[in-house]
Amino acid sequence: MEQIPGRKRKAVGFTVERTMRIPDRLDKYKEFYTQDLDYWYVPKRLTVKKENWGTLREALAVFKELENENFTECEALIGEQFRTRGIDVPYEGAVHDAANARMMKQPLEQLGLLYVSISGDTEITEVGEEFLRSEQEDDWQKLIEKQLHKWQFANPTIGRHTATDTSQMRLFGGGLARSSGGRAVLTRGFSQHSTIALFPYRFLIKVLLGLQDHRVSTKEYVLFVVRAKKENDLNTVIGLIKEFRELPSVGKGAFTEDLKSSPFKDLEYRGRPLYMYGRIMRNAPYSRSFLSNGMLVECTDNAYIQLMQPDTAFRCVADDSKYIEYLNDEDWMLNYGSLEQAPSFLAAVRYYEDVGEYSKAAEVVRVVDEEITDRELKDKVKKEIREYFGVENEKSAIEILLEEKDIEDYFERNVRKVSRDLELLDYNGNHRQVDLPLTGWNVDLLAKDPNGNIVVIELKRRKGDDAAIGQILRYMGWFVEHEVSTGNYAGVRGVIIANEETEKLRYAIKGIDYAKKDYVVFRQFTIAQQQ
Repeated sequence: MEQIPGRKRKAVGFTVERTMRIPDRLDKYKEFYTQDLDYWYVPKRLTVKKENWGTLREALAVFKELENENFTECEALIGEQFRTRGIDVPYEGAVHDAANARMMKQPLEQLGLLYVSISGDTEITEVGEEFLRSEQEDDWQKLIEKQLHKWQFANPTIGRHTATDTSQMRLFGGGLARSSGGRAVLTRGFSQHSTIALFPYRFLIKVLLGLQDHRVSTKEYVLFVVRAKKENDLNTVIGLIKEFRELPSVGKGAFTEDLKSSPFKDLEYRGRPLYMYGRIMRNAPYSRSFLSNGMLVECTDNAYIQLMQPDTAFRCVADDSKYIEYLNDEDWMLNYGSLEQAPSFLAAVRYYEDVGEYSKAAEVVRVVDEEITDRELKDKVKKEIREYFGVENEKSAIEILLEEKDIEDYFERNVRKVSRDLELLDYNGNHRQVDLPLTGWNVDLLAKDPNGNIVVIELKRRKGDDAAIGQILRYMGWFVEHEVSTGNYAGVRGVIIANEETEKLRYAIKGIDYAKKDYVVFRQFTIAQQQ
């Protein structure tokens, strides 16, 4: 334990200096705190306050009226509508119309009410539509409460880098460089969420539930809460807060002063040493303000964060929510902006399976026992997973997922097993899990035939159902519009591969064949046939 100088008291003829000890866990925590970049960072521009909900609703109504317009092309028009309708905006004057449109867009996206794609396509989400239909503030509160429960660090719309270690760091905007002296220099802004994977609002509620007084001070929030990275950090955070509270005031002051005065080693920001405590303290009000939009958490005079309705709060966080690592903005907003979809364990399995991340899907199944402690809830989740895969136990589900990866590997290596005349086709650098730009859609395998046709191959690891028809036609239609119509390719074909053809799929293909022969074909596949 580290000894901290205490107050001095006078004795006869000399001064005695008392010392106290910092618990080992707190002492070791100082190194992590001062040398790790990631924390719960919400940019000021994304801050949302309860008193602004009405203004956001008015702004969203303007976006709704111009929903079919490209945002990039009509920023000024949107800002003009804000101004003429008297909507409270950050800047005054017509010269700032476009800037005001951009500024108002960001908190609407932060709440999942609006989605503007990279290309400028604008869409009011299901949650946004419900927000517009709702007239009462109580209804707005219920919607926003649900959104806070779903909101996560990291997510694709808030930015991330890929490593915390400064030797590996990739910063958006190219913010890292090396000075001649060998120090890493941060030249531009950087993301603070690269290693975080949790739901901040839910995590904060669980912390407050774990403390007897159901509250944390602003300092405790800055020191411990915002540094949590995973759901399993919960007990550590609660334990650190309790140990910190047991210190006398002089110990708390000395501990905090150490953090304030310890710079990040070998890293500079804007030509100066980077002090994580100061950086987090400056930005903490924005995340604290955003999280206090809920019914269950309240900030009191900027001094404390207090849990409201503990019994209700406990029930709200006792579910099977599971963090999902979304691959792109659209995937994230499709889920975050949905009224019905929730980030559950089964939703995570289905998402990872859909985007070809089979190992991640298998890991979700594997950790059910570890991450869910409530027996009834655990049994419910396991049953959902078994029913989804049509198996009797979770081990079989994991085996299916790993087999799915093997199937995709197999056809990538042996695409001519699908048809002798096919060759893999690289599109935007990939032929497997091909991302169709600005859609959030991923094609399992992409090939071409000698006639100049693109061949879209979809692998259905179990039974091929008629839902596969809609999926593959969607992908084919995208290539028709973006590649065939421009003359880059002669046409598009589709192939669905599964180990069993359901009656629904068979009739769906017959319907297509009636209109055009061999528009979509089915190929049966079993592992046994290849052995």
